Amino acid sequence: MGPVRFADYSGYKQTLKFVPYKPVLTTAKDGMGRALTEITGFDAVDFSKTCASIQFGSRWIRREYFKAQSAFVIYPNTNPKVPVATRPWGAGAFKGDQALKVVIQWLAACSVKREIIFTKTPSSDGT
Repeated sequence: MGPVRFADYSGYKQTLKFVPYKPVLTTAKDGMGRALTEITGFDAVDFSKTCASIQFGSRWIRREYFKAQSAFVIYPNTNPKVPVATRPWGAGAFKGDQALKVVIQWLAACSVKREIIFTKTPSSDGT
């Protein structure tokens, strides 16, 4: 328990650069003063090098759904009240469909009874 964000970034792809982090939310703490946060990671499929419409096929939707569900599940010894903060991964440079990614993640979070907070996907200029 207790990962904390210390840095931020601006830009996207080739324009990515470090910027000082300015916290906008107060992170809840446990009895020992540790941040009540968790980190998980998962990949994004790159549809930019193929026909992007294949992501609407059942094979790819199932893959994305189970991947999100695995990332969002509440494991033993974790705090079920900590929401998942995410963005439509793969919807930027990898040309994934943003609406499809949002729906898949929303359904996956609901299936494991986890609150979800969506953040903005950077545009091609990094904003």
